[in-house]
Amino acid sequence: MEYYDICGINKFVERDVDMLLAEELRVNAAFGKWVMDKFGASADLIFPAAHINVSVVEDGSEADVIATFRTTSNLNHRLFVENKIDAILMPEQLERYLRRAEGDQKRQLVSGFSILFFTPSAYLETKLPNGVKQISFEEVAQALRGLTLAIPGFTFNESATNKDASRSGRTRRRN
Repeated sequence: MEYYDICGINKFVERDVDMLLAEELRVNAAFGKWVMDKFGASADLIFPAAHINVSVVEDGSEADVIATFRTTSNLNHRLFVENKIDAILMPEQLERYLRRAEGDQKRQLVSGFSILFFTPSAYLETKLPNGVKQISFEEVAQALRGLTLAIPGFTFNESATNKDASRSGRTRRRN
């Protein structure tokens, strides 16, 4: 008997991760709160994100994901996300995020902002600009596993993405 993975995904690109983050921030209130807790910014935010943009280019630089959260005071707080899988960080790339966010705040488009550098754990950046937080893919995967346990009837099956996975989860037997 041979088993195969229905999904068949064996490689992710940056855009895939951007879309996953965008979706989770837009529909998963617990995940949005978990992320914003990392910044100490969740106290007056309303979850999930009210608005999401992916691949936003402004002034020659791109933000991979921008999530806008409403506050209890009816203001906006933006989360800017730079996602890296294996590409190198460009000179002053994270500083450009800071300047962009500070510009939005000066123009009163937002009352506050947070900047997330989202990477695999092997991509640990030791010198981040003030105000930038790094969260690993592995931390997010663990958080999502924990958050999904609270959803009645939902089972997270990590083995479903393995080529040798059993019939449980998202795998199907080939005859």
